[in-house]
Amino acid sequence: MQTLTATLAVHYRIALDTPNQQSRVAQAMHLKTSLDLSPDTLDEACPTLADTLALPQMNLQQRYRDTLAEVSDPNYLKLKNKPARPASDTAVEATKASTSDAETATEQTP
Repeated sequence: MQTLTATLAVHYRIALDTPNQQSRVAQAMHLKTSLDLSPDTLDEACPTLADTLALPQMNLQQRYRDTLAEVSDPNYLKLKNKPARPASDTAVEATKASTSDAETATEQTP
């Protein structure tokens, strides 16, 4: 945690020898340093906190490594696959085409 705090302090240009560095970093990031929860809410939240923090998406170091690997690809901003068109767009175009065909047929009929 201290390494992460120091890295963030450097990023937010907070001196590494600053007292209360963790709270200064949290303030720079607009994070809360404590939660004002009722005792009932704390009783409900605390037993599940350890389980929640153990979830894979809560492993910030792994997410950081995954993100670095993703953005190291020079084409990461380009779309890999052309997005599929929604069915509603296809239906609208089909309706326009059939209407256009009907109008053309009406114009050609004497």
